Amino acid sequence: MEIDRRTLLQAAGLTLGAAALGAPALAQSSREPLRIGMLFPRTGDLALLGIAQANGALIAIDMANDAGGINGRKIEVVNADAPTPNAAVSEATRLISSENVKILVGSYASAIASSVVGVAERSDIIHWEVGAIADSLTQRGFKNVFRTCATAGQTGQVGFDFALNYLFPKLSLTEKTAKIALVHEDSEFGSTVAKSLTARANELGLSFATYAYAKDTNDLSPVVLKVRDAGTDVLLSVQYINDAVLFWRQARQLGLNVKAHIGLGAGHFQDSFPKAVGADADGVFISGPPLDLNPAGLTSEGAALAEQFYSRYQKKFGEKASSVAMLGFAGTIMLTHFVLPNVKDPDSSEAIRAAALAVDKPVGSTPAGWGVKFNPPGPNGGQNERSFWIIRQWQSGVLQTIYPEQLAAVKPIMLPLPEWANR
Repeated sequence: MEIDRRTLLQAAGLTLGAAALGAPALAQSSREPLRIGMLFPRTGDLALLGIAQANGALIAIDMANDAGGINGRKIEVVNADAPTPNAAVSEATRLISSENVKILVGSYASAIASSVVGVAERSDIIHWEVGAIADSLTQRGFKNVFRTCATAGQTGQVGFDFALNYLFPKLSLTEKTAKIALVHEDSEFGSTVAKSLTARANELGLSFATYAYAKDTNDLSPVVLKVRDAGTDVLLSVQYINDAVLFWRQARQLGLNVKAHIGLGAGHFQDSFPKAVGADADGVFISGPPLDLNPAGLTSEGAALAEQFYSRYQKKFGEKASSVAMLGFAGTIMLTHFVLPNVKDPDSSEAIRAAALAVDKPVGSTPAGWGVKFNPPGPNGGQNERSFWIIRQWQSGVLQTIYPEQLAAVKPIMLPLPEWANR
């Protein structure tokens, strides 16, 4: 399916116009704005990525407003800074009680989101989560929480599926012969991924070993040596940037040679990883948020929205959009494009909930490649069941989309990974 730029932009304009500027729009154009609170870390350690995600969300709101608003009501953004969980609670309370916002959009970090959802639930305000991935966020029985992106558990699962279904055949490995190892920092995120993958490996009868460590350690050589001496074929790792860099440097120093390495944490998809390890980053796969997908794998609507996002983001912020920004955009476009135009009373949480639960969009309908279908209240209520992570690979210092194959932009390289002595 070949789609040129003009067709994509025209489709996006027509689609947004139909969704957000219907017949009632002219009659309602004088109505007061619809106030949405945007709660992200804008200062502190999480600011860089928090702002990027907020900027992505802002592009979706700009698109809705440029198309006439939500049934004639422009969206008015009320920003809040949430660098810590305590600050997030204070700011969420302010947005709801003093700023009269009807929806909270946030919040990049799981710790921040986890502290805010209780405030939203008690206040009967919708919390629309576009970036936090802790599985527990949608497992607390709340009716007002909707999460658009995939979960931490799914981060590991897509890496596992990629290894079994894609890598094994290309590396001449089988489920009986392959030796898989998982190294992970021991926080809630790393431990959650390890637990889910261990259970899955046991179901399949795979040879699967796990090695945990404290994420602030300054020496990972004991772990590296254990993985090396076990004769590991495929390495999975859940790491933040500092331990990801340390581990991979010591892997070279100590001669840990594996056929494939799949990063499942935040450490490997940041530009700081190849900046720190140089060309040694090439060949490493990562499981993470979607970006730079093949438009042929999207619906015409999803491809049009993606094209709008990339061009608008570059123009507004003067830089290429990141995968974190894509999470903010893709999640917020679901709200502004698929949900709010179908809400009779956007000031009613009950009406917003009903409209969100009624959305039924197939995979490929969003710029992230996802579909949209939120689980009803109950187990994992509010989770978008059609969201997923993708596999990308560092190639010459650039991340390229590899898997799922229908969304792949390029073919993988360095498969199997050359031994360190041959690089």
